[in-house]
Amino acid sequence: LKTVLEDIDHYWFGGFRTLFESSNFQETKVIDFRREVYKIMNQLISETEYSEIDDTLIELLSLQDPTVQENKTLSFKLAKDIIMHMLYCIQSKVPSFKIPISSEIDDKVEKIVELLERRSTILKESETSHIVLIPTNQCNSIPWESTPILRDKSVTRMPSIQMLTNLLSNNNNSPEGKQIDTSKGYYVINPAGDLKRTEENFKTIFEDMHGWNGIVGDKPTETDIIQGISNSNLYIYAGHGGGEQYIKSKSIKKLENCCPTILLGCSSGALKYEGVFEPYGTVYNYLLGGSPMVLANLWDVTDKDIDKFTISMFQKWELFVDYDSLKSFSLSTCNDDSTDDNELPLNLSEAIRDSRDTCTLKYLNGAAPILYGIPMTLK
Repeated sequence: LKTVLEDIDHYWFGGFRTLFESSNFQETKVIDFRREVYKIMNQLISETEYSEIDDTLIELLSLQDPTVQENKTLSFKLAKDIIMHMLYCIQSKVPSFKIPISSEIDDKVEKIVELLERRSTILKESETSHIVLIPTNQCNSIPWESTPILRDKSVTRMPSIQMLTNLLSNNNNSPEGKQIDTSKGYYVINPAGDLKRTEENFKTIFEDMHGWNGIVGDKPTETDIIQGISNSNLYIYAGHGGGEQYIKSKSIKKLENCCPTILLGCSSGALKYEGVFEPYGTVYNYLLGGSPMVLANLWDVTDKDIDKFTISMFQKWELFVDYDSLKSFSLSTCNDDSTDDNELPLNLSEAIRDSRDTCTLKYLNGAAPILYGIPMTLK
């Protein structure tokens, strides 16, 4: 899976992978870089032809950083993707323009890579704060969040732009939304009774959290879940699937302000397809019920690995806290790195990002969790 995602990054995104990087530029730096690129390209294209190139392509090219690529061959390919697009753009606007022969283009690309190595993304002003993906129906099953360009970033998904704008307008138009007050929460742990390791890992922790209530090792009724969700600020489900066997989809969608939801079961984020109709699934039910944030798994995962991931994620998100000592729980299943007291708290998307590699199967299990909605922090 890692190889597949690397190929998607290198060959599908190609040079345009820098779309996911920061694009906050000083205009003078863009002009200077554009001038330097033209000095290299001036034997292939005239100044008039070069003026047809949009500044966006120049910005995307400037964000290429050969110093962090695996090898020079990859750096060359990514830069050539942008250069070739530039040439085709010129050809579409200037019909008389002829694309130069490959050897001439390759020579110029090599010089541009050398230019990029010297500058080492000097144009980059700041890190991208957060990215929201809106995959088409055919692309929902791909773990885009674990491609090399996105794996170290804060990323969430939404089904449509309309749902995203509605969600933002309901949350003060903030990309991180409101903070979650963890004084009230509801949990359902191992409702089928056959995930004993999961129950052992989480039972005591959740039962000791003040203001929280829930069900462990027993099947909840639909009324239990609805009341639990309605009277809580955070809902956590750790069992098989997304809990569909305990609550009807229409009951979830009827909710007006469903609380943030974490569904840790196998394929809780998988969507079902029925021909030409829009896909549907449990994760969409919670979004339609008003939840501003839903975590779910794209496919089946192993319980031991996803428990390690979950403990790490909750520690980094600072949900698992000993309220007497204000220190994170020290659990044998997860080695949590110490953090600087002055660092800003992580949102859930960042906690997911930093916990994927705690899994033994870093991609088959670590790439499964995805987040829909707004990446919220805890109060």
